[in-house]
Amino acid sequence: AAGAALAAVKKMNEDLIETADKYKDLYVEAQQLGVDTTEYQKLQYAMQMTGVESSELEGLFNALNGKIKEVDKVIGDYAGNMDALQNATDEERKAVADAMEEWNQFGVSLYDQNGDLRDTIDIFYEFDDYSNKTERITKLQELFGESASKLNPAIDAGATNIRKFADEAETAGVVMDELAVSRMYALSTAAEVQSKKMD
Repeated sequence: AAGAALAAVKKMNEDLIETADKYKDLYVEAQQLGVDTTEYQKLQYAMQMTGVESSELEGLFNALNGKIKEVDKVIGDYAGNMDALQNATDEERKAVADAMEEWNQFGVSLYDQNGDLRDTIDIFYEFDDYSNKTERITKLQELFGESASKLNPAIDAGATNIRKFADEAETAGVVMDELAVSRMYALSTAAEVQSKKMD
């Protein structure tokens, strides 16, 4: 009887892990990409509605974050304080101008008015607002490589429709709030530990 009870408890833990793992993975992905889990779930839903897999979205965000960090190394010290460029070398001024031009051609602002980096998701939406669709695809491929071409269905849909789908995600009941996701992450980790103790 004791063995059967132990097996039943272990099965419950396995079921719990299976359910919670989905949100643990989401939590880890969002943390690595530097985005809010709620907004990330909404964007995942929107991408799926346009025919783009979540894994492709993760690949693009990794590439986008990499590019943002690359540019921030060049511009960061001068963001919100361009007057400081007067004391920079010609080489530094050229590097900043080139980095800014690469993003300005899309009408995308990496920094807010205070000179702080904006949220990655907001930057992503601005990319998809770029009016010339054909040129947008070409430029995105130049910036992010092959991963950008896999977003063609979303690019065809346009930022307005993607935002519409994202807003519909909560109504559809597919979004778990930030606190609940973090609790599921903790629950999944605790269940894994408990399951190993029972092995």
